[in-house]
Amino acid sequence: DDQFGLILADMSDEAFWDDSHEWDLLHTLSARWNGLSDDIRVEIETRLLKGRSRRQQEKEEDFKKQCALSILARITWLSRRGCKQHLNLEEETDRLRELVPEWNPEDADAVVRYWGTRIGGSIETDHSALLGIPLASVLSTARSLSGRRRRGNLFVVYDPFGGLSDVRPVRAFSALRMAPDEGDFLYWAWGRFLNAEKRKTDKPRFMMLVAERLACYLDSGKTVPIEPVANWLLNVSNHLADQYPASFRRVTSALIQALKDPENRVATAIVFNAPPGKLKQERERELVQTAAQTARAVAQTLFHTQKTDLLKYADELLALPSGLCRHVLAMFARWTNRFYGINREWSKKNLLSALDSIDLCDRDAFWEGFRFPAQVSQELFIHLKPYLLQLAKDGGESRREHIEGLSSIIVAGWRSIIEGTSNRCISNEEFKAVLVQTDDEFRSHVLSQIGEQSRNAEEGTKNKWTSLLPEFLRDVWPYQRKAESSAMSVSLCDLVFSSEELFPELVEIILTRLTKIDAHDWRWSETEEFGKKYPRQTLDLLYAVLPDNVLGWPYDIEDIFTSISENEPSLKTDEKFLELKRRWDSR
Repeated sequence: DDQFGLILADMSDEAFWDDSHEWDLLHTLSARWNGLSDDIRVEIETRLLKGRSRRQQEKEEDFKKQCALSILARITWLSRRGCKQHLNLEEETDRLRELVPEWNPEDADAVVRYWGTRIGGSIETDHSALLGIPLASVLSTARSLSGRRRRGNLFVVYDPFGGLSDVRPVRAFSALRMAPDEGDFLYWAWGRFLNAEKRKTDKPRFMMLVAERLACYLDSGKTVPIEPVANWLLNVSNHLADQYPASFRRVTSALIQALKDPENRVATAIVFNAPPGKLKQERERELVQTAAQTARAVAQTLFHTQKTDLLKYADELLALPSGLCRHVLAMFARWTNRFYGINREWSKKNLLSALDSIDLCDRDAFWEGFRFPAQVSQELFIHLKPYLLQLAKDGGESRREHIEGLSSIIVAGWRSIIEGTSNRCISNEEFKAVLVQTDDEFRSHVLSQIGEQSRNAEEGTKNKWTSLLPEFLRDVWPYQRKAESSAMSVSLCDLVFSSEELFPELVEIILTRLTKIDAHDWRWSETEEFGKKYPRQTLDLLYAVLPDNVLGWPYDIEDIFTSISENEPSLKTDEKFLELKRRWDSR
């Protein structure tokens, strides 16, 4: 903890009092406060009471008031978090209140708020103060005017450089070119400029100039904020690749090189106010995000231009250290179908090969990204089929996360015919083997998908389900006892009640595979209507699934009995009908 205190002692005044660092700094400080030595705590308190330095072009009156507000907010916030201080909080509050008489200790939480999730207030982007000054002074002036200040009862975030980047991007870019090659300017200013919404609609020539400048920074080996660069590249990649393909390739290659050797080259947003552990965590997050965004930009441009030489960048991204390459693999896996359509051999070697890896992390990374689309090319589906079926059988976290999509694509494969043959992509036997070896959770999702796909089928394929549904229940659904559970009986009833025209046929098929459902699981309000139209089959179904405890029977069971007996009077003397009535009447 004292090492943390030494880090604070070496921190620049600008970083220590930066609004955007405040939330992280104070939360870290409060967590470590009790572990700090008395000397370190006194040193920190002295720095807090001293306040920040006056910024360029800041009026003295405004400076005194804002400085007092910052000091009050920090020492009050720490005190309210249980951090015992040597200073006399009451005396210091009275002293500083002379500058900010409206101060209320309750305001501390409003001042010290997370920079990324402010609610209320406003953002002021007026940049007029940045127009009539030399370019060399633009960034320092913008920084001195930036930050959060109180205006009335609200806190206003002043962001003049953001406004300049939106309205006068050429001037903002020119100022960046003159910026020092070290310090916080690189992350703060380039981040504001590159993340501006207007960068998406810049003219291609301006995009090229920005790309060349960024590539120079990256190639120089200097510390560069690479995450904003990757985000910008993703936003402009199609336009840049169309008009200036060489510039696109250069900045992409430079980004990848920075990811290969990030040590001392990657600027991190919280470098000034994070303890070592959090700094490492933020650094890893930034590298992962940069790798993922660069992968998206490469894939997006490849699909847009159809130029297969761009695959060399995909190769380089997949060759990054394992902590990054698996995130790239997951990103590429979501577009497996499109990669396969462009270059199937490359896809087999670089994406699908992960499914044969002895490392479970590689296989999980592929499934994490794969979106289980309902439609993939038939050739790709045939290649994926053994892995899909095995995933359904094995269970595990990957299956649980994608169970709906996995069940959907397997059902779609079962009902699809291999081109030029009469065989299904997934045969009845293969599908049955999966349903036998899997669990109730997956079986339930399969039944749900069967019902959903049959109901939502287009007009041209609705008739096919007239034969597919009976075939599935007769030839695919397992007869094994492990599939005869209350949960499966509920799912089977869901399916037959959703298929009104096929109801009699489907009930006859599943009747011997049903078991009594758990009490209170009955949920088919349409039973009475089915009792009118199909009284015999409705009675058979009720007899098979109604629980022993009559308290779990449907609330309208008497109406259902009446519906059955009135529409087929002979059933009044049926043994099943009499038994159900007897159990109900003796409740």
